[in-house]
Amino acid sequence: MKYCTNCGSPLKDGDSVCPGCGVQLQSVTHRERKKRPLLITILLWLFFWPILFPLWIVKQVFVKRPKNLYVLAGIIVLAAGISKFRQTDLPHSSESPTEAESGARSDELEFSGMTDAKLQEEFLAACSQIGMDPKEIKDFQQVDDWSGGPRFSFVYQGMSFRLYCNADSTVSSIRLGTDTDLYKQGYEPYQVTDYLVDPSVEVQLEELAQETVTEHLKEPDEASFSWLDWSCRRDHDLYSVSGSVSAENGFGAKEQLPFACTYHMENETFRLVDLLIDGTVILDDWASVSIPERGQVQTKTTADSTEGKTISLVDGIPGNYGEEVEVDGSHVILYHVPEGQYTVTNDGGWCKVYVAKDDYSKNSDGFMENEIVNTVEFSKYGETASLSVASGEHIELTIHARVKLTPAS
Repeated sequence: MKYCTNCGSPLKDGDSVCPGCGVQLQSVTHRERKKRPLLITILLWLFFWPILFPLWIVKQVFVKRPKNLYVLAGIIVLAAGISKFRQTDLPHSSESPTEAESGARSDELEFSGMTDAKLQEEFLAACSQIGMDPKEIKDFQQVDDWSGGPRFSFVYQGMSFRLYCNADSTVSSIRLGTDTDLYKQGYEPYQVTDYLVDPSVEVQLEELAQETVTEHLKEPDEASFSWLDWSCRRDHDLYSVSGSVSAENGFGAKEQLPFACTYHMENETFRLVDLLIDGTVILDDWASVSIPERGQVQTKTTADSTEGKTISLVDGIPGNYGEEVEVDGSHVILYHVPEGQYTVTNDGGWCKVYVAKDDYSKNSDGFMENEIVNTVEFSKYGETASLSVASGEHIELTIHARVKLTPAS
């Protein structure tokens, strides 16, 4: 017999209200009782089917058909044998296959766009001269050509470089930034380590520059330095630091003032030689810094070729025939080649070759000039032309010109 859970009165089958207290009774229908075990069964099946289904497959394939078990074992043994054979057939290397593959992809990326094998060798040789490790070169890519030939850009140790190549697959220069040629054809190479700034030194220079600039502000206590636009560069023993500071300008208004400090390292200490704040020169002591002149080196492009009597002339490199003179404040190289008739071959891009008189005189405007006897213009690599050089005449070249003179037979 059932009893009311509220008052304990006996209940009859079918009662929906307690006769003793009148409380509504909760009833569960037969249909609802059937739904619960069905729902539980479905949930259990969804949870365990990833396990039960493979077991059912094994039972159907291997238990009922034992021969299939031997076939599976044979396939496993065969696969293991093939794998072992491939491992022993590979060449032995200290690197794992994954490392070797990634290294190959890295090499392709480093020199993407440079397909000339000779140029690659010349570039690697130039890198060796300036102490640059080619494996650490990043983002190597070809950019627009310059007048002398192909040009590439890349990043090394966080610094941006440009590689200038000649049309004859030689390297003209490896330039840091916009104006510093670490490698320059015909000149002594600079070491890249003389341009790298140690992180600890960079922090020290930023603190030193902050003290230097603060000393020259009207309201130093209110100065606020921006730490987002600091820049630090090095050129041998010269260190340049630039940034901006929020301070009063010359009119008393507060704004961001750009500044640049240059220090010379002397006996492990930094001495200020140049200071510029908001376009105003505060200090200029460059006269106290001795900067050695870059020396020239003898190269195959500056000397007579061993093949016959061919003469190679390169703009900016005096070589064996060049004489550097100053004309109206500009340095010009006059190439005094032997007299005679020559076949001129262009080893670069566009350029002009002049045959001019040795004697200079002032024109009506007061500038020095000489007489141009003959002019040869080239537009592409490999073009040839004829010219003659007489007594009292020399050859002059336009910028980036590279030519070979072969005496006519």
